[in-house]
Amino acid sequence: MNRVLMRLIAYFWMMFASVAFAAPAVSQDVAEFPPDVAHLHTQAVASLSAGRMREAMPLLDEAIRLFEQRFASEKRQVFAAGSQPEALLYLLDAANAQKEAVVVDGRWAELFYLRAYAHNELGELEAGKRDLDALLRLSPANALALNERGFYFNRQKNWQAAAADFEKAADVCKLNENPAVRQKMSAAAQRGLAFTLTERGRWQEAEAIYQKLLKEDPQDERSRHELEYIRQQREKHPAL
Repeated sequence: MNRVLMRLIAYFWMMFASVAFAAPAVSQDVAEFPPDVAHLHTQAVASLSAGRMREAMPLLDEAIRLFEQRFASEKRQVFAAGSQPEALLYLLDAANAQKEAVVVDGRWAELFYLRAYAHNELGELEAGKRDLDALLRLSPANALALNERGFYFNRQKNWQAAAADFEKAADVCKLNENPAVRQKMSAAAQRGLAFTLTERGRWQEAEAIYQKLLKEDPQDERSRHELEYIRQQREKHPAL
């Protein structure tokens, strides 16, 4: 049984036990996504889709300012979730930490992802990383953001940090209720992790991941290419 599922089962027990043990208040009070923010979100997505990054930036800046303004006085820890299992996971973590928490609409977190994407497309990688960090404070089980930050760490050759993000992404992507999206995020996380293993000379572990990916998708040319690269490295460095 995977760790995420075990924690969700534990959550239901916690909610039952809280009647007797007075656990801290947790709430899945999903705050509405206000019309003004939704409009900014829609405009920003249209601009990003058209490749107009600079045009999208002030829209996202304003939307995030409204988010920060709305929750500035919130005493509980704020999480944003895109699915019911993800929301339950955050409430469980908060209860285990004896903290009060509230879960809000996942689109609040998406604003940070969109701005990170714009920054990255403009070559502003550090600014993009800051937005991913902010997003993951809000949605620590967001597999998409974990994968993106893992790729950032790969570019910095920070293999340990990258591997940690990819491993967590591979675990929490099970929370996504869309099978196609779940499979895509899982493959990205495994491919990213395998890359870090290759760069650290852990070729056998990387090969196992790439072979698994090829078994799942025989048309996966990226995994096939990486396996060929590892084969070439073995020939160049037979002693390793």
